[in-house]
Amino acid sequence: MGERPEFHKAGGILWAHLRNIAEAFINVSRAELTKGYLVSNQGRLNPKQAFRLEIIDKFGIPSTVSPYYEGLVRWHVFLQDWRGKSLRGMITPRLYLNRVLIPYSNLTFSSHDNIHLTNKEFVSLLKNPKRFLGYWRNKRKKQKKTARTSQQDPTLWDMLSDKDHKS
Repeated sequence: MGERPEFHKAGGILWAHLRNIAEAFINVSRAELTKGYLVSNQGRLNPKQAFRLEIIDKFGIPSTVSPYYEGLVRWHVFLQDWRGKSLRGMITPRLYLNRVLIPYSNLTFSSHDNIHLTNKEFVSLLKNPKRFLGYWRNKRKKQKKTARTSQQDPTLWDMLSDKDHKS
């Protein structure tokens, strides 16, 4: 197992890694906004506008990545909220990207949508943030292939391409 990073190293590897984690989440959220499925909100289909991360199964952080999680919360990169239950009924933390960062990341202020991650995916985000966007895109491609057969909600790109074909 890897070494635990230390908090007292100002400007060290921990801070760069925390920035990479935040950027990976922002990139995933931006991908969901531009290329993800449309979600129903007040009777309309809108792009997913997520700045909240939600763990959907039992929450548990291994000791090798706990300093990263603690750093994200300690330095208010993400704000923690324990009030919610996961999709499977367990109490898990919701992590909100600090609203100060939202305008700089080209995201929107919407608390309606969120990015669902399993605990394993969340640990992967904490361990390897630079690889996480690639993982997320591959996961979405697989979901889109199965969705085409089951006819789920369209994406924003699907709706735009339909308009182009009709005109």
